[in-house]
Amino acid sequence: MSDKTARGLLAAALLALTAACGGQAEAPTAATAPTQSVPVPSVNPEIHAMLPKEIRDRGYLANLVQSPNAPMEYTEASGGPLIGVDIDLVQALGAVLGVEIRTSVVNDFTQLIPSVQTKRTDIVMSAVKDLKERQASVGFVDYFVTGDQFITTAAQAPSFKSVADLCGKTVVAANGTSYFSVIEKLSAENCAGRQPIETLGAVSAAEQLMQVRQGRAVANLTGLEPQAYQMKVEPGVWAPTAGEPMNRALYGVVFAKDDEQLGKAVQAGLNELIKTGVYQKILAKWNLSAAAVDEATINGGK
Repeated sequence: MSDKTARGLLAAALLALTAACGGQAEAPTAATAPTQSVPVPSVNPEIHAMLPKEIRDRGYLANLVQSPNAPMEYTEASGGPLIGVDIDLVQALGAVLGVEIRTSVVNDFTQLIPSVQTKRTDIVMSAVKDLKERQASVGFVDYFVTGDQFITTAAQAPSFKSVADLCGKTVVAANGTSYFSVIEKLSAENCAGRQPIETLGAVSAAEQLMQVRQGRAVANLTGLEPQAYQMKVEPGVWAPTAGEPMNRALYGVVFAKDDEQLGKAVQAGLNELIKTGVYQKILAKWNLSAAAVDEATINGGK
């Protein structure tokens, strides 16, 4: 795929997400969560047998997510269970695998990958990008297409028509993510002879947006799906800025590098969801059909 085609697909995806879905609200209202149900898939005995014996014997798979990160994983304002794209997908995956999914929550994204490495969790299904540098320490089963774009207040958006307009300004991004290196690269490419783009780190999605609201940063670099969601939650408040979507990437289910057996079982389970159409129905429920993959792959990130 050419860079031009990739940018076009990302732009089309963002338009679809903005129109249909609307990101990163700390406490979304009940009206923002889709209510339609998705069929519960049946256990596949052959795929169940692919799981490591330890997991089959204990009967559950430990999953870890960083929340809130709507629409991928979050809780509604009134409290209650986790909901979101990843939550629906991992529950369907557990049904195919024939094991219970026990999901724990952390607030800090930087805890996710180390928790897999230290075996505090079996998997992480929490909007984690599959990147080559991360593949040196963990494995990924890729299941979702994403991209990046800056978001700012609607009032400021006309001032930042390109990345070059951010030179000498401060932007905010989530701690522990690849956004810091992305911004550093963008600064090097667009700010020669000018002041660089500075990056401010923040933990939660709400904290990132608060930095923009309060003027400590002029924009937030984030994924397409939380950005589109945020624009629906607060219509007229936020707008994409500084050029087109960029950096097509894949989210992957994180598993321990030395547990290839688990990775292959998760891959088989996700491909069963794709084959039966359950995967597509879950993405459609969240108006994220544009983010679908044709096949779950292992370590397909670049």
